[in-house]
Amino acid sequence: MIKLIALCVIGAAFLVFFKQSRPEFGLLLKLSVLAFIGVAVLLTFSSVASEIQDIQNLFGENGALVKILLKALGLSVIAQLAADICKDCGEQTLASAVEMTAKLSILLMALPAAKQLVEISLGWLNV
Repeated sequence: MIKLIALCVIGAAFLVFFKQSRPEFGLLLKLSVLAFIGVAVLLTFSSVASEIQDIQNLFGENGALVKILLKALGLSVIAQLAADICKDCGEQTLASAVEMTAKLSILLMALPAAKQLVEISLGWLNV
């Protein structure tokens, strides 16, 4: 991951240089860096997916909690990407709306899990 971050920083430095002298190469460089990072993330995802499956197996019957956490994580990543795109386009208000909508959606997703955790806790107290 550090290598990917370094690639982004080096790519950004070259982009600053190319914007001034050869702007047409700047877009190609940006797309190349993004494509490389996308492929690296997709290759890493298979190992992440197997680890997530192992964690879900540990939870057994409460595997739904892991699914809720993964959905919330995915939603937060997508919302952050959308908000960053809005900010890049100069639309701060839309970016704030995307972030607020994602936060509310995650809250709605987490409520059943929170209810289940409270029920489990109350069950322990009644024993």
